[in-house]
Amino acid sequence: MRNFVLPKINKTILFPLADRLMKTNIVQYHKQITQMNTWSEEKIEEWRVQRLSALLIHAYNNTDYYKDLFDKHNIVPINIKSMGILNNIPPLTKQIAKDNFDRLTSKNINSLNYVIKNTGGSTGDPFKYFLDKRSWSYIVAAYWYYWKKIGYKMGEKYLALGSHSILPSNNKSSLKYDIYYWLKGKCPLNAMNMSEEVAINYLKYIKRRKINYVYGYASSIFLLAKAALNQDIKVDFIKACITTSEILTPYYKETIIEAFNCTIIDAYSAADGGINAFKINDGEYEVGYNSYFRIKSENNSDEKLGVLQVTDLNNYAMPLINYENGDSVSMPVRRKSNYNGQVIDNVFGRISDLIKLDNGNVLTGPGFTIFFKDIAVDAYAIKQGGPMEVIIEIIEAQNYKKENDDLIVQTLKKYAGQDCKITLLKKEMFDHPHSGKRKYFISN
Repeated sequence: MRNFVLPKINKTILFPLADRLMKTNIVQYHKQITQMNTWSEEKIEEWRVQRLSALLIHAYNNTDYYKDLFDKHNIVPINIKSMGILNNIPPLTKQIAKDNFDRLTSKNINSLNYVIKNTGGSTGDPFKYFLDKRSWSYIVAAYWYYWKKIGYKMGEKYLALGSHSILPSNNKSSLKYDIYYWLKGKCPLNAMNMSEEVAINYLKYIKRRKINYVYGYASSIFLLAKAALNQDIKVDFIKACITTSEILTPYYKETIIEAFNCTIIDAYSAADGGINAFKINDGEYEVGYNSYFRIKSENNSDEKLGVLQVTDLNNYAMPLINYENGDSVSMPVRRKSNYNGQVIDNVFGRISDLIKLDNGNVLTGPGFTIFFKDIAVDAYAIKQGGPMEVIIEIIEAQNYKKENDDLIVQTLKKYAGQDCKITLLKKEMFDHPHSGKRKYFISN
């Protein structure tokens, strides 16, 4: 009864109410995405140009960084005729954004609805920023829109494999979040250690609760599928798996399909740039209308392969224009999709190694990015030092506290095992590879 009634209640009553209380626009953007999906490419482009024009005017009038930058390069943010104006605006790297945090923050930020966010730090260097709730709302609405394509109804149960209760001491239950998760249908389980024993217990949980949808780190869902195959555990009612945070390698994908015989959505999202993209089965990544991306090719060798530069058309709290989030992408030589927006063929640079220890524990990378964003470090790396050793290298931030040493070690021990040696090293700097994308999670 719950699975039938709850989605309808969520859509018609609870989500509009939640939007009002949380000052978000999820329902509104879901309707907008649905409508825009029927537009022509020309109409989509006109809409984007209007949104970009408004953003550039706002950035010029409300941030010191863009006023100085536009004046220096003789950029007049009015009467914008095309998205080509972005060719004249120098790219914004994560380091430049860090160094100019105050100058990038909108002067009228107190009149905007926003949240304080941190990047997960896919390269081991988290970045704090302000995110307009309009941008956050759009990304949530886009997930809702694409999940509906695979039959999911808002409020149905789904397993979320992530970094739930990551801290060793974090075992308190919050009634508010319990109710919130219940309304969403979210069943969160920790994916920091995905040993086969843990994976088997999760498969039993899925069968016991008859969960039809699984969302989480690509490597975690892969390990779940691998355990199902190794132990011959039949889970034939999973309708779809939604992978995120890492590259869905062909091997990962083949294993998941073999185990569950389900639809796969590979979700690529980077909230700091406002970009979200969804790839269903063997299609292309369909990029949300709320952002616009360009590609900076290496040595101008291939204009369809290079570093992603993205502009969030909805983030007025901290405009990030031509923002380089560290990922490289490629565009298809020939489009096979009828989608009326931008598409991406492949996303590179997000793959995390798996650290496999001799005690059977298997560590996955993305969850630790959630942990380190709340620890005062400028950068970090997690490496396998031996069969039963994990090395953590950090660069301390100015407000780093000594007690964090023990917190880091104990957190790693929680997932690696008490019998695993954890070595914490302090560094002044990390070497950056030629590619510019430093790996932060490294196995033997």
